[in-house]
Amino acid sequence: MNNEINEYIKKHKKKKVRKKMVLFFVFFFSITILILLKAPFFNIADIKVENNKIIDSKEIVDRSELFGKNIFYINQKDVSNKITENPYIEQVNLKRIFPNGIIINVIERKAVFFVKSSDEIYVLNFELKILEKRASIDGLNLTELTGVSPTSTEVGSYLTSDEKIKRIANNIGKLLEENKSDVKFNLVNLENSTSLNILVGDVKLLLGNDENLETKLNNCIKILKDSSLGITKGYIDVSFDGDPVIKKE
Repeated sequence: MNNEINEYIKKHKKKKVRKKMVLFFVFFFSITILILLKAPFFNIADIKVENNKIIDSKEIVDRSELFGKNIFYINQKDVSNKITENPYIEQVNLKRIFPNGIIINVIERKAVFFVKSSDEIYVLNFELKILEKRASIDGLNLTELTGVSPTSTEVGSYLTSDEKIKRIANNIGKLLEENKSDVKFNLVNLENSTSLNILVGDVKLLLGNDENLETKLNNCIKILKDSSLGITKGYIDVSFDGDPVIKKE
């Protein structure tokens, strides 16, 4: 009986020793890993920017404030918020390249419209987000937007809070952005949502409401590019069902 008790005590002691050893090694290993993870070896020293066609890479890198930060402790949301303070940047994704590199991949907003005010010009994307203010639009291939009453003029905000106007501008802007023809749309007038019109040089396109915009614009483009019609001044009315009405001046 005594031998069995002694044997049990010995086994129990061995288990306690093994448990302490395991805990010691886990603790030692955790501390070692923590020290390694915080080592300067993992401080970010190489940053590449991808997919930026508008905003300079240096500005994006400067906004990120990533140089010298530990690669394991960066917060993507914080970095994204800093970079997207520039309205041209819509989305940011970070990719870690071990041991000390980062790739910043961005999605940029594209300028589509401009709006003239008394002393400056607002550059907008198709959602009517104000991307920047300029003194001129030299070198930019943009379409003038009229008939919109601004509710905000701060860079990064939306020009108007009118959801209907924003929806119409969004739809037209996307079509202009996707336009593969050599037809240049000079001006979009949204003053009357049931009597929309677009200027192409001296030709006015009468669209009516915002239904079937893609079909209406495609019909106008076909007519403008038809050399047998040769319309350079006047109007094309596609505001109703049926064949377009063409008036030369």
